[in-house]
Amino acid sequence: MFHIADYQQHFINRTKNNFIKAETYIKGIVKSELRNIGRISEDTGADDHQMQHFITESNWEARKVINQVATEVSTILPKRKLTGLIIDESGRVKKGDKSVGVGWQYCGNVGNVGKISNSQVAVFACLSNGDFASMVDDRLYLPKDWCDDPDRCDEAGIPKESRGFKTKLELAVDIIHQQVANTNY
Repeated sequence: MFHIADYQQHFINRTKNNFIKAETYIKGIVKSELRNIGRISEDTGADDHQMQHFITESNWEARKVINQVATEVSTILPKRKLTGLIIDESGRVKKGDKSVGVGWQYCGNVGNVGKISNSQVAVFACLSNGDFASMVDDRLYLPKDWCDDPDRCDEAGIPKESRGFKTKLELAVDIIHQQVANTNY
């Protein structure tokens, strides 16, 4: 069984311990129906600006948390012959143009199957052996027009090393390489 305290080291840096905010955020995700920062802050009694800062500006590495989850899932998932890494994309319809990666693109979510819409798209991975499954990785798809617009990337806070265009298939291959490194299968 995992507990947020098992990930505490990923939220501490030289100057600050963001673990309390991480714990509050996780509780908010579980409690809140809408799962946005405003609702999470409201449902947990947290300061909205502090929660927004934690997610967008705080100096902690989500990749280290994701890798630890993947490693632990691989360790506790019952060993079976038919264990696999399931990879698929999913999109979320968005308004506006400020959310990272948003643009007019194919969005295959439940309410918008097979349509081009203003959306964000990501590639997800799930480790499964039939009876048990867990999400273990994800990569946000950054459309080419985003990659070709350094000012927009600067404004959105996208690190320079993450601005290179990759197809969804290339993101899936990156996930596979990462999961091979993380897991014991």
